Amino acid sequence: MPGSEEGIEVAGRTLDEAVEKGLEQLNLRRDQVDIQILADGARTLLGFRPGQARVRL
Repeated sequence: MPGSEEGIEVAGRTLDEAVEKGLEQLNLRRDQVDIQILADGARTLLGFRPGQARVRL
């Protein structure tokens, strides 16, 4: 997908979970896609709620 603006956005509790979900949806391997991190799923400023990891494949 180099140079392509196409792809899907996927969310998960962790970056790995989000990536794995996306790979399953696309039926591809990690080495076949470019992964862009949109949100890393880190906790909020005071640590009350975990954020959600989001990636674009």
